[in-house]
Amino acid sequence: MFDPESDSESEEEKSLSHTFWMKIKEGAQHVIEDVSANGIEKLPQSLIKNVLHALNHRSLVSGGVDNVHALLTIIRLINVLKDRLEVRNPAKLLVGAIAITRIQNREMNAKRDLYHKQRDKPAKTELSPKLLKRLVVFMNYSAGAYGTNWLLNQSDIIKSKREKQKIRDYEDAFIHMTGVRRSEIVKWTDTGVLYKPGYAVVTSRLHKKVIVAIRGTDSLQDALVDVVCEQQDYSFVCEQFGENSGKVHSGFLRSAHYINHEVKPLVKELLLDNPKFDLIITGHSLGAGVATILSLIWAGEKELNERNLHAYAFASPCSLCETLANSRLTRHYVTAVVNNDDVVCRLGISTLKDAQKAMVALAQHPSLSIEKQIEIYNEVEREGKDLKLFPGGQVWIFESEPHGLVPTQIDPCELDEIFLTRTFISNHLPHAYVHLLERAQDQAKND
Repeated sequence: MFDPESDSESEEEKSLSHTFWMKIKEGAQHVIEDVSANGIEKLPQSLIKNVLHALNHRSLVSGGVDNVHALLTIIRLINVLKDRLEVRNPAKLLVGAIAITRIQNREMNAKRDLYHKQRDKPAKTELSPKLLKRLVVFMNYSAGAYGTNWLLNQSDIIKSKREKQKIRDYEDAFIHMTGVRRSEIVKWTDTGVLYKPGYAVVTSRLHKKVIVAIRGTDSLQDALVDVVCEQQDYSFVCEQFGENSGKVHSGFLRSAHYINHEVKPLVKELLLDNPKFDLIITGHSLGAGVATILSLIWAGEKELNERNLHAYAFASPCSLCETLANSRLTRHYVTAVVNNDDVVCRLGISTLKDAQKAMVALAQHPSLSIEKQIEIYNEVEREGKDLKLFPGGQVWIFESEPHGLVPTQIDPCELDEIFLTRTFISNHLPHAYVHLLERAQDQAKND
């Protein structure tokens, strides 16, 4: 019987596959380099050794190099969270992860087939051009909050060396992304301290808005640790929707209180000086989680609430319990955007445990047909929704289809399963969201 917790290695696992290395020579090297650039070099040597042994597994090799990036990322997830999981042997878990990728690929293909059959039917909810335009604008503010290092070294937004030379400081980077004037950037900080995220406060005369843009985390490693955090009870109170109570992400709540303390007096002053301006909070990734919770706190402040307060949350992590995520309060104040299979929008200790249970169950039956593996996968007992957190508000997911992007409004609680795809990390990056929404806007113009 396959033992998922065993540290013993078979003869097959002791030698790296010639076929795998041939695939590396055929063009897969960039996959390994990409993962290395994102931090795999920080892993313990023993863990890397186990990964390399696991890569010899025939089903991974036959599955193609697309699986390698996703599966190595899962190894990092498991390593980061290993003290909170029951099974910690990544080399063994990979066998089950490979089976999950096959099952999920089949599910996604079936979903596409169904979509094509229903393509001529009108959508339940259309993404309006006005909302799409807002999403493009405020995603640029969210990206601008990352500052110089992200724009010059981590994104593909600027390709010209001459253009890069013009970006000398944080304000240059923010102006490049948003088009605001330097005088409109009222306050900013580029810190990345835990629970004290960077932010920018801006008065946009073009858009007639006071905007608080909250920065996400530069380090993916930090992001993976931060999103899997303890929950705590909290109550949001506002005049229109009364008291709304439930579980929230404690780290984002703490960060939201920090931003509230730092900028609320300034924001109130700016709104008094600009009586026709609305109030917007926006952020990407961890910044989106903080923006979500901060908007619900500010909903209880009359001077802020009456200025068409709204939050735009891009790549939002799991921040609120099922009740709060779907509440009238949150749907009124928050619009969230999910790019396809973005892992962070689905990642929590419960969803990771679900994935681990499925890996362990499937790893014991590596030779079964995919139909039998699907049966095993569907029988795995999942964590209850009452134990999970979700992105909140009106959630729009943009899915790529052969003919173009399909934006669909979904129940936040549908984001309760991690998809092991080759793009589930890259689709989370800020520039991926910038390009996604630009593509959606271009597509809308051509339709």
